[in-house]
Amino acid sequence: MGYRERILEEYEGKTLWFCEISGTNGQRINLDPYAITFCHEHEIARPSELTISDVKSFSIDKYYQAVYQLLREMQKDNYPCRKCSNCKKKKFTLYPISGLVTMSTSMYCDNSCIYCVGHFGAKDAGYDPFPLLKPFVEQGMFGKKALFDWGGGEPTQNPFYERTVEYLAGHGFRQRFNTNAIEFSQSTYHALESGLGIARISVDSGTREGYLRVKGTDNFEKVWNNIKKYCEVSDNVFIKYNVCNYNSDLDEIDSFLINCSKVGVKHIIISAEARSYQPVKNAGPFYYREKEFQAAKYLQQGAQKSGFDVAISEYPYESRAVYKDGKLDLPEKYFDNIDRSIITNNIYLTTFANIDNLVDHIRLQRREVYVFGAGQDGRKIGNVLKMFHIPYEFIDNDENLHNTYIDEHLCTRARTCFVRQPEAQIIMAGKYWKEMLKQINEAKYELNGYLYWMQQIYYDDYLIQSGISI
Repeated sequence: MGYRERILEEYEGKTLWFCEISGTNGQRINLDPYAITFCHEHEIARPSELTISDVKSFSIDKYYQAVYQLLREMQKDNYPCRKCSNCKKKKFTLYPISGLVTMSTSMYCDNSCIYCVGHFGAKDAGYDPFPLLKPFVEQGMFGKKALFDWGGGEPTQNPFYERTVEYLAGHGFRQRFNTNAIEFSQSTYHALESGLGIARISVDSGTREGYLRVKGTDNFEKVWNNIKKYCEVSDNVFIKYNVCNYNSDLDEIDSFLINCSKVGVKHIIISAEARSYQPVKNAGPFYYREKEFQAAKYLQQGAQKSGFDVAISEYPYESRAVYKDGKLDLPEKYFDNIDRSIITNNIYLTTFANIDNLVDHIRLQRREVYVFGAGQDGRKIGNVLKMFHIPYEFIDNDENLHNTYIDEHLCTRARTCFVRQPEAQIIMAGKYWKEMLKQINEAKYELNGYLYWMQQIYYDDYLIQSGISI
């Protein structure tokens, strides 16, 4: 007896605990990089049962095996999912997979957006989703309402993208493409033309200079030309503007609206990305001030006046925005005036959501790496870098440490590093990062590299999880 039959025999039509959005009732499956998961909406820590790491040997029966195991575990009072609001006790029915199917098998991206939390990696990273999806489609495991949502990094850079999109479209499935539109995709074009495709394109600018500043590449004209091609065959093209302190000038927004009108855009999404909005003041330069909220309001009003359909993403505003008659207004409380101490003469302090994001960014830059602070916190950072085989040196103000080796890594005078290596990557250690920034600013070092800071707790947790005593 297969696991699907077990589920039907033991649970079909019975009242039990199950998740309304995960794979436990066939509503969702996520093809993540190097793993299959069933939940992205969890309000608590994701249980290990929700991840299948052996992607290459994944099969329909293994899918239902995971569903079966989850259903069994969810009946236990102490199972983590029971604390989530999406876990309900009601009559169970096993449906075909009819919800969201996320397609994020690769994290490579050919843009370098200033707000991105770290979509990097090798161009051939990930795996081919086609062999996984084909038997599901052939055996009727996807309902016609299923939405295949392409994302991760940039989907058009996935070497398996075109074939898979054409295959799914040929079987009548809807697909949503979260793309930067740098590369024109024939399969995306065909899906849009057939009415089965939805494109969401983040442009975040109205000028070439603004695009380069926010997106990190010089592809402004190319992107708008591709948007025009897509708009010629479909109205389901949504252009995103992630408002942040780098694109909130009103002239930039005016130019954006003009470009949208020129190429035939019908829909605009006003949003922000993860690092554009931080609830902790001075954690980095990417939090909202009055200027950014005013810019979002200006963009909304201008877009509506120009006849665009406008959507406001709830995420960046949910805790601080005020909605009046369904429209975004300024928040009652907001962070005004960026603390200038987080900015040197030429360089911003960059924060990261986790260790992996930091490591990815360091590798991408291919510049010398220094840990500012050779004390306990600095050595913890060093241990993390060792795990990823990233060469580094220490810098410290303690003269007794200069030209010595700490954990087999040279320690240099801070001034020497800043003068000789102005384009280096500097990781500031632990709780003394503000003092380190003050030192850099007062000395007026002309830096052109990267300054990083992350809470000490992240290093501690990562090392503990890796079995390293701290």
